[in-house]
Amino acid sequence: MRRARWILAWNVLALLSASVVFAAGKGVDFINGIGLIDYSSHPALKPGAWVKYHVTGASQLGSKDDYDVTVLIPGEERFWGEDCFWVETWTEKEGQPPMAVATLLSYSVFTDSLPTIRSQYYMRKSIDGLTPDGSLAEVVVRRPPSTLKKRGPLTELPSVTLDTLGIEPVQVAGQSFQCRKVAWHEGKSATLDQRDSSLTTEVRENRMLYLSPKVPVTGLCREDIEHSIKRKTWAIGRSSEAANFNVMDIAKGTATLVAYGDDGKSRLFPPERRHVLADFDAAGQLKVRPAQGAKKTTAPVAKKKS
Repeated sequence: MRRARWILAWNVLALLSASVVFAAGKGVDFINGIGLIDYSSHPALKPGAWVKYHVTGASQLGSKDDYDVTVLIPGEERFWGEDCFWVETWTEKEGQPPMAVATLLSYSVFTDSLPTIRSQYYMRKSIDGLTPDGSLAEVVVRRPPSTLKKRGPLTELPSVTLDTLGIEPVQVAGQSFQCRKVAWHEGKSATLDQRDSSLTTEVRENRMLYLSPKVPVTGLCREDIEHSIKRKTWAIGRSSEAANFNVMDIAKGTATLVAYGDDGKSRLFPPERRHVLADFDAAGQLKVRPAQGAKKTTAPVAKKKS
């Protein structure tokens, strides 16, 4: 299922970029699950919580997807004095080795009025593998220089309309959930002049979300998606003569909850890197803790002379 939220949350603003992925006919390589986090449930976001989905999809151009996605909160960290949490995402496709990535997000994302859309601005570090010596390949996330010159405000977003459609029962993961049904309609278009013609491309996504507070991390039980790409051309200066949009591709997909829990184990972080905020001091330095199983010793008391 090729869409910004399930391909890579970093590109959630770039719907037109997603159309290139569709046209290329390539499958998903890996997922970054920061766009799937339920940013309305900060108190319920606990280290060790995890959720797993099975994702399927197909497009008219013949491309297909069939893979599993697991989103885990492996731990917390105080980075440069800022309270943060890690989001670890596993992407598993049959016949291919699993892919795992992790992103450190600031807890400040929960104070944003549009956290899902702006989540990339709260990324602090990322991990997508190991160094040659076997340690985690951590990279500090920096904004691309081109975005510093952009004149558009951070509030410049694709048009989105939401509509709550009531409560509906959903049977997933062997359980029945009373879900809040939400319709999400999103779209964006762009026009480009090429020689003596103008070209307009329109990308739209229609989603149907089934949400339940019982599901940790994401709050999502199921999501149905329809992604469409349309295009029309006309001679420059003759937009009134433009024909109707031609459908370039339509893709449909579904993400279904498979399982969830609160005892997830990281595939990237070794045990000594799985921390909570209480393990750090105010400056972000890790507090020294006695090794597990070590006995507490005390200095001998000197005897008084009689």
